[in-house]
Amino acid sequence: MAKGILGRKLGMTQVFDPETGVVTSVTVIAAGPCPVVQVKSNETDGYEAVQLAYDAVPERKLTRPELGLVQLAPRPLVEAIVHRVIPGADDGWTAAGVDEFLRAYLTPAGRAAFYAAARQIYLEAPHGKDGFWPRLRGLQPDALFIWGRRDTLVPIAFARHVAEALPRARHLELDCGHVPQMERPRQTHEAVAAFLAQ
Repeated sequence: MAKGILGRKLGMTQVFDPETGVVTSVTVIAAGPCPVVQVKSNETDGYEAVQLAYDAVPERKLTRPELGLVQLAPRPLVEAIVHRVIPGADDGWTAAGVDEFLRAYLTPAGRAAFYAAARQIYLEAPHGKDGFWPRLRGLQPDALFIWGRRDTLVPIAFARHVAEALPRARHLELDCGHVPQMERPRQTHEAVAAFLAQ
């Protein structure tokens, strides 16, 4: 197995040996720290390897896959934020939805997907030729929107704007938060099945 040092070259200097009088040229390297950011295994990837990080990079310069490798906050902090943002995050089906989100988010690929989606939402223009609202008005197929009355991520008041943009769309309000398929699975399933049957 090859061995090496991962670091940055700082410059060249010389080391003098007083016993022999020999002067040796040396390269000065700032090594590490090199945290392991990803582990590949035969079971999941077909080979074994580790990916190391070195030196700080501004987050804005990271690509989506690279951003996914970065755990911006420790797991307990991520869990605390998610539990605080989602009402009823510790109860019943909502807890199952939160666990599923955390299971995905706490992997590099899950974070990359989450950040890519969040970036798209943040950067998407609301108005203009290619804006969200003009494109939404162009939606041709029948649509069903299921809203949670206790949703803090997309509040129920947002339904009014969607209804104005899509007057033919159907809307259903349920007594739940942001994840109706987990919090009210029976009602959500019945609504979707009835919608698709028409």
